[in-house]
Amino acid sequence: MAESKYYARTKTADLRAELQRSDKKSKLLAHKKSVLKKAIANTTIGNNEMINLLPDVIKILQNDDKILDLELKKLCYNYLSIY
Repeated sequence: MAESKYYARTKTADLRAELQRSDKKSKLLAHKKSVLKKAIANTTIGNNEMINLLPDVIKILQNDDKILDLELKKLCYNYLSIY
């Protein structure tokens, strides 16, 4: 039941703003995971607007030495495999 909150249609600008907020604050991996789950869920329901998040997802992966969380890496690669 908790996963259903990810399947609400969301605008790319809102998700991008959430990602940028989590970049400014330290160690908000859970928030980044949530945003990526929302983006992946939106692509599965047909919201093709999520391709605009591609630069932000690549930015997360460029900071690879800081990412120690395997689930966040998997979500990034899952998003990239869609596009």
